[in-house]
Amino acid sequence: VENDGEVSLEPDDTLSVVYEDALTAVGNAVTLSDTVQVVSLFGDVQQNDKVQAFDAAFILATSVGNTTATRRDSLLMDVDGSGTVKAFDASYVLQYVVRLIARFPVQTDSMYNPPGDNSRNHPFLKPVSLEHVIALGQIQPLDDGAYRVPVRLGERTGVLSATLELTLAPGLQVTDVEGGEGYGGFMTAHHAQNGVTRVAFAGGQSDREGPGDILWITLQQTEEGPVQLSLDSVSLNGVLLTPDGGPGRDPGSP
Repeated sequence: VENDGEVSLEPDDTLSVVYEDALTAVGNAVTLSDTVQVVSLFGDVQQNDKVQAFDAAFILATSVGNTTATRRDSLLMDVDGSGTVKAFDASYVLQYVVRLIARFPVQTDSMYNPPGDNSRNHPFLKPVSLEHVIALGQIQPLDDGAYRVPVRLGERTGVLSATLELTLAPGLQVTDVEGGEGYGGFMTAHHAQNGVTRVAFAGGQSDREGPGDILWITLQQTEEGPVQLSLDSVSLNGVLLTPDGGPGRDPGSP
């Protein structure tokens, strides 16, 4: 530090900041401190100085709760700068790997916006309309006793990632997740915890347009009971949507 207003740091450095003579609500002077962590390469979750598809897979798994991350890992994975790790972060990493983008939004969206622009750095603009309608389709019985339910989207243009939260009837569990037609090459992940099942998928690019299935979810019963599930929460490209169309139901139920 040379009193020029700039600080030079290396990867893995820890910067401790102390604020002197800060006043509390009652006017007493206190010392405040904070710690800043520095990352070298956004998206490099494995920290091998490369951003690879495996990093995207790890991010996707983390987004549904299959893996846990340290605070520093979370910084590396949060490439859209939203403050949380989502499937859309995995999509950005895949786009970076194949050079569809040269930098991540967290690096290119300035914290210091032009006058009159109060959006600051969050949320970023996402290439997906907020007018999307998403719903579960009719549950389809399979030959092996399992069931498959499609997740249908009214408009697929620009959709590169999705995260869903589902509530399943007792004795019902997700055993597999596949991308819908045109999404077969996308990464998928799912995880159940505390009665909530999270499903996510992400890819680098897609030419799908118009309505269609973006996911096919396979279900299996572990005990007798109704084959029902509800779609409680949906995020497309990091944007939270309101599900529509009601719960999925067994084709034999009223």
